[in-house]
Amino acid sequence: MATEWEKYTTVRFNHSELISIVGCENGFSEQRARAWMADHWYFVVQASTAYFFLIFGVKLFMKNREPFDLQRPLNIWNAILALFSTLGFLFMAPDFFGTLWTGGFRATYCNLNGIMEGTPGIWTFVFFLSKLAEFTDTFFIVLRKKPLMFLHWYHHILTLLYGFYTYPVNPAYNRWLVILNLFVHSFMYTYYFLRSIHVPIPGAIAKSITSIQIIQFILSIIVLIFCGVEYYLLRSMGDCTIDMNSFWFATIMDLTYLVLFVNFFLKSYVVKGGKDNSAASTMIENGLSIRFEKKEKLGLLFTHIYQVDDGTIYYYRTSYKPPDRLFVKWEEKGLLPKRLLPSMHHRDHRDVHPGGLLGIQRGKLIFQCCKSSEQEREEKLKGNAPAPSIRMLSENAVMFENCSFPVYFNDAYPFLYTFSFPYLHVFNTETMAFLPALPIQDCFQSCTISGVHNGIITVKGNSGEEAHLMTAQLPEGYFEPTEKIEENLQQQ
Repeated sequence: MATEWEKYTTVRFNHSELISIVGCENGFSEQRARAWMADHWYFVVQASTAYFFLIFGVKLFMKNREPFDLQRPLNIWNAILALFSTLGFLFMAPDFFGTLWTGGFRATYCNLNGIMEGTPGIWTFVFFLSKLAEFTDTFFIVLRKKPLMFLHWYHHILTLLYGFYTYPVNPAYNRWLVILNLFVHSFMYTYYFLRSIHVPIPGAIAKSITSIQIIQFILSIIVLIFCGVEYYLLRSMGDCTIDMNSFWFATIMDLTYLVLFVNFFLKSYVVKGGKDNSAASTMIENGLSIRFEKKEKLGLLFTHIYQVDDGTIYYYRTSYKPPDRLFVKWEEKGLLPKRLLPSMHHRDHRDVHPGGLLGIQRGKLIFQCCKSSEQEREEKLKGNAPAPSIRMLSENAVMFENCSFPVYFNDAYPFLYTFSFPYLHVFNTETMAFLPALPIQDCFQSCTISGVHNGIITVKGNSGEEAHLMTAQLPEGYFEPTEKIEENLQQQ
């Protein structure tokens, strides 16, 4: 008989039996499915260990390398998981709601009622099996050099281990875990998919998905509390299908998930300056977004940041004395020319503040006008500002409307940049069209764009009475590479 050490160090995976079970030859066999999961407990421990070292190994390997462009495989992967989760919920719903309707709340966590047989049986089996496949999520993150959170990989490992540990004894309360997880994932992976194909979605959706994840764990814990009270206090679960080792595994797992997700929610949406940062959610890790990094705490709000053509960043504080500090040594290279002209109103916009003529970019006059009603200002502060729009005033003049923040541009490239939280909006003056809006991560609602150089956008973010110098990497297609700018200048 093999020792425990040999079991953990010898890789065994019975794929032929798995295919036979999933293929439902002679109908789905509950006994064979339970036996297969029990036989592969050591395998998932091995897989989880390998996963842990691989993701951090790949992360280290990618440190000084360019991220992989995996957009198309990511689109396909998200679409598959969205479809799987949606179908799983639809096929499991009749068992869940039928048990709830006929037997009441207690029956849902006490009686199996056929959840291990037929259609619910195969979907429960495949559901726990899918947690192994979901490791793929993390490799998309590290290969694309996206931030890897403890919550992400901890959640993946623990859910897989719980599934293979508990399935052979499958307590009835797993009915709640399966249906809630499939419900949440049907929305989550659909959101991933839509974001990965650049479909604009309201920022509140990401926040809502994080919220329903938290609700999922609260409901699971409530169910487990009922089980614990019945088993330990009332001693009335003699007629129920329950396993107390699995019960404590589930309790510890769901409590840690709840703490981690609530902590994540508070940091993402409440603590950091009260920002409504839709893209900070775990779900956005698989979508297209930009994440800002704080470079330096500047102190006073009345600090000005400039970025010149070669990418050098300067800042100084407004005071009655000369500038008291520069971010880099001044090299007398001149600030980024905007060719500002006196403010003026367009005759068709009498209810706007004097945004006026911002400047000229490649022969086009760039105007800006913003509604200045009290309601608009309140919406802006809440992070609900409307998306900007463009109106052609003439062949060589455009008007930015509904802009929550100043428009930034440079004659060296055909892009106009402006914020409308929680998004960065980019307009291409060559194609005369907006690019898909970019969700913003880790940036304050009050900020000003200081420059864009070779894909790095620099902003001054304000929080309370302090200013911060922040930068982020723009995705390809949202900026003009340095070599192309130099080529254009040579042609001119």
